[in-house]
Amino acid sequence: MINKIYSFLKSFRYIKLEDDFKNIIFGPEAKLYLKYFKKNYYYIEPTKETIINLKLILPCLFNFFLYLIKKPKLTIKYLKISPRLFFIISLIKIKKIKKTISLVDYNEWPNVIKKFLGNEIYSIGVQTSLRAHPLNRVLLAKDFNNYYYWNEFKDSEKKKLNSTKIYPLGALKSCLVVNDKNLWNKVNLLPESSGGDKKKNLVLISTMHETYIGFFEKFLSNKSEADYDKIILDLENKCLNNKLFGKIKFSNEKEKVPRRMFYFQPIEFFKMCIFIKRYIKEEGVNLSIIERNKIGTRSYEFEKKFFQNFFGKDLFTNLEVFEKIEYIVNNRNHVFLTNISSMGKEALALNRKSFFFSTLLHFYNPDLFEKNSNFFSINDKYREFKKSLTQLFDLTGEKFSKNKMDLKSILPSCSITKKNFKDFLLATDLELN
Repeated sequence: MINKIYSFLKSFRYIKLEDDFKNIIFGPEAKLYLKYFKKNYYYIEPTKETIINLKLILPCLFNFFLYLIKKPKLTIKYLKISPRLFFIISLIKIKKIKKTISLVDYNEWPNVIKKFLGNEIYSIGVQTSLRAHPLNRVLLAKDFNNYYYWNEFKDSEKKKLNSTKIYPLGALKSCLVVNDKNLWNKVNLLPESSGGDKKKNLVLISTMHETYIGFFEKFLSNKSEADYDKIILDLENKCLNNKLFGKIKFSNEKEKVPRRMFYFQPIEFFKMCIFIKRYIKEEGVNLSIIERNKIGTRSYEFEKKFFQNFFGKDLFTNLEVFEKIEYIVNNRNHVFLTNISSMGKEALALNRKSFFFSTLLHFYNPDLFEKNSNFFSINDKYREFKKSLTQLFDLTGEKFSKNKMDLKSILPSCSITKKNFKDFLLATDLELN
């Protein structure tokens, strides 16, 4: 409790109430997007900071006691979580804010505020990534007034959305970069065949995070690379038989979703790396890597060292977040390969060849990937991996487009368009620089 109070007091950030802003954008992580917008908003990271102004103190106390009377259980519940909430509610009332925007849909604060203010506030959520579990997109979306999605909702999902209005947008990050760099025409250019006599270029979109690092240190550290195949196969078999991590617990008994499903990702990832190394050697393919981690972090250093050791040289693109999107758009004949990265699906939405390697994850959640597609490999044999990847390299523009349109659960809804992006800006009152 003392630590909570100390953290609360330390977090105060002064706000000028005379500043002109129409709405509130909620983080975290959304700070990355702000450079593209004119300053007609106020940005808050409610888990990290407490906005303060002497003129807010009395309204804050008033609103706290008001809702303590009107909604006692709700007030006490969220007071325990954070007293910051009532400062934000007071700010909204004083400034007569009509809209809240969550650029990261897993941030529940806009919808918590809506529980107190009701129709006084209009909440807008933006899907952050193409995910399945453990975050349930329907549960995240159903409390927003407007929700902008990447991929289409199933009919069964739509029934659970209550009154939420849903609109296609795709990845906001991609929309911002493409618009800022005026790349809309390039996005519409379909890839050509990158087979035949042309040098093939394969780009691995890394998904290496802390879980992978722990996995590597536990199972592969100090092991010979010659033993990797055998180790990964053994781990895969144990994983499929629920012997690697003990008895599987489910986060939702009704849906039977494994809480520990994300532990299976590193097994797939390292197996994919083994296949890639063999493929580029046999086929004479150029390999580049879009790194996952931020330059300068411990995870980045581990990631870079791992790939340098594994492939024998530095293959990183060394790009910032938004530069990665520009790189993908500008290399329309490259093939982008990953296991589960949302950026891989961003690349596909940007009309670029993307290839997803999924064996274990498909086993636990068949809805994650399409069967019988040029873009997905759910077979754990190298020969099938090689065959599918080679076919994708050879895929021409028209055939690429047809195959892409057949991906019912992934596309075409997440493909970005100028119209959908403009509609989003109008709905949010956000203005571009």
